[in-house]
Amino acid sequence: MKKWNELLNNILEIENVNHLKGFIKTERLSKKVLPMPEMMFNAFNLCPIENIKMIIIGNEPLESKYKPNGLSFSSGNDIVSPEFESILMMLKTGLYSHMNNEQFNLHFRYGNLERWAKNGALMLNERMTTIQDSKNAHINIGWEYFTEHILNYISTNLNNIAFVFLNDNSERYINIPDKSKHFVCSLKTSNNPMRDALNYLVSIQSKADFLTIDLKAFVDVKNLIDKVEKELADKLFQDIGFVGLDDKYKNKPFREYIDEFMKKDYQFNFINVFDFKLK
Repeated sequence: MKKWNELLNNILEIENVNHLKGFIKTERLSKKVLPMPEMMFNAFNLCPIENIKMIIIGNEPLESKYKPNGLSFSSGNDIVSPEFESILMMLKTGLYSHMNNEQFNLHFRYGNLERWAKNGALMLNERMTTIQDSKNAHINIGWEYFTEHILNYISTNLNNIAFVFLNDNSERYINIPDKSKHFVCSLKTSNNPMRDALNYLVSIQSKADFLTIDLKAFVDVKNLIDKVEKELADKLFQDIGFVGLDDKYKNKPFREYIDEFMKKDYQFNFINVFDFKLK
């Protein structure tokens, strides 16, 4: 299986796509193109192809005030955008409907989704770039063909991937994934695509002995802070698969320990699906 670098270079040489690099470079000479050049392929940098478990397709980068970081629905400054709010509503009425508002906000208060990408979610926009303050500026310039090639390669070479189309133009892509070996849903085929995709992942990965705990009974961090000693928490983190904690955490009061821990990429969030791995 190809690595992203080789695959992307190949795709960017294909007809209908091979002009993109030059086009974007020229656009940047006179316009504010989003995201920044170093962030344009961030979705691929953070999520190696062999790690993919879910693909979440959006439309295009967020507005500049959210400092788009190359991931669909993700803000570079942690501000929750209206686009991401729509995903939060799906989560709140889906797999995490058992949480009260306080619990839910604890888990999902961050708008930067790099942690999702690192744990197996390919956060891909249908159009990888746009112009500041100009919605749909880069529609039909070739990114759509690029996206088709990416999805086709993943469908052909991987198995049991959840394809979640949250973009407006989902009809163009929804038949690309092989439905005999992948899960596919969109806003036009489901009233809650995120719920359906996560339920699929839980069922598949449970059969593969991927999870160590039942997601619906996972540890409530806030209650954990109030009820258990730090030594017990250390054992818990070891048992559920978190390894290699920095020594600097060892002597902190437990509440500070958790608060600091929550700020790291180890955060508890919807990617519980991906976080709790067998050692």
